[in-house]
Amino acid sequence: MKLLELTLPTAAENIALDEALLLDEHLPVGGVLRMWESPQYAVVLGRASKIAEEANLPWCESQRIPVIRRSSGGASILMGSGCLMYSLVLPESHHPPVATIPTAHEYVLGRMTEAICRLGVDVSVAGTSDLAFRLPKTPDELLKISGNSMRKSRDRVLYHGTLLYNFDLDLVGTALLAPPRTPDYRAGRTHLEFVANLPVRRPKLFDAIVEGWGAIERTESWPRVETQRLVAEKYLSSVWNSRR
Repeated sequence: MKLLELTLPTAAENIALDEALLLDEHLPVGGVLRMWESPQYAVVLGRASKIAEEANLPWCESQRIPVIRRSSGGASILMGSGCLMYSLVLPESHHPPVATIPTAHEYVLGRMTEAICRLGVDVSVAGTSDLAFRLPKTPDELLKISGNSMRKSRDRVLYHGTLLYNFDLDLVGTALLAPPRTPDYRAGRTHLEFVANLPVRRPKLFDAIVEGWGAIERTESWPRVETQRLVAEKYLSSVWNSRR
């Protein structure tokens, strides 16, 4: 597996690159792990999200925060500084568990959990595709530190997600509305009551994820032409981003 450490200038370009990697005919044999962190705040809708139900559009527009729709499922997120992003493109030939949706969740989140737990943080899988941890003072209460989603193609999967480590959590409840569907462990909590930052510094978190996936060899190669095509034809299009 190769490591691609690359953040592009805009939200649209960063979301487009994830899809371009999934479509890339020159994907490294063992797959690719992309690590990045958005330089700007942006709301990222799930593929089937209803924008009026999940994003605080008036506020986002007033703050010039873009609202972009990704190609994978799941609910909306807010990304920006303090939220480390990871994107995995895994071919079935080298990662057989990604052949089905349930086993893909189990495989990826299992490895992510193991990697973060090595840092001394009590992280576990929660809901369908969240990672959460327990504070020592409230061991019975799970706090979400990572939301994840996936898109399956014929012979590979795109699995990507968030890792909160130094994020302005107040903004989550401002930019996002209460989600239409919630996991049982949320127990009716607001965004601010439900999400938390990992008590880990970024360099250690970054290294743990890279080591956990064995992505030691770096690559500078990425599908530039396909990324720009997707930006122009899809991720800057109101037809795609604002569809109900």
